[in-house]
Amino acid sequence: MRWPKDDSLHKDLRNAEYVEYRRFLMDAEGWDRQRIGEWTLDSLRDVVRRAWTTPGYRRLYQSAGLTDPTEVRSLEDFRRLPTVTKEDLQGDVAAFTLPMEGAKYTATGGSTGIPFGFYYDAKALDIGRARASVRPPGMEGRRPAVCPSRRQRWFRREKNIVS
Repeated sequence: MRWPKDDSLHKDLRNAEYVEYRRFLMDAEGWDRQRIGEWTLDSLRDVVRRAWTTPGYRRLYQSAGLTDPTEVRSLEDFRRLPTVTKEDLQGDVAAFTLPMEGAKYTATGGSTGIPFGFYYDAKALDIGRARASVRPPGMEGRRPAVCPSRRQRWFRREKNIVS
């Protein structure tokens, strides 16, 4: 396929990280349970290794007896790790944040209490857009419904969609 040299191609499709992650998601649709399990465990181990580099997560994991991130070898090991709370993050969000080039700080509006601040980067937004473009609502546990009074289609979230 020849790509146009002008700006007629949507900006997401000119973004290499978006295209790469979208390709990965489409490829992963065909994985069997074993491959999904392997990828999940590898991804969780990677998250723990990267989180360990921040002072907040390192402290949290050490409080649970973890002395090295490579000790997490199974899903059971991962389940024993403590989770970070909203209060932990609100107390010192920087201690739980990986260094990111070009990171931006934003906050929620605080409609349910204290505004919640966090950092994000462009890659995270690219990944979110790629996920949304590959997985239609029906694949995320939503089923089509029709509003009887307006004849509008909408999607209703199904409960217990993950076994």
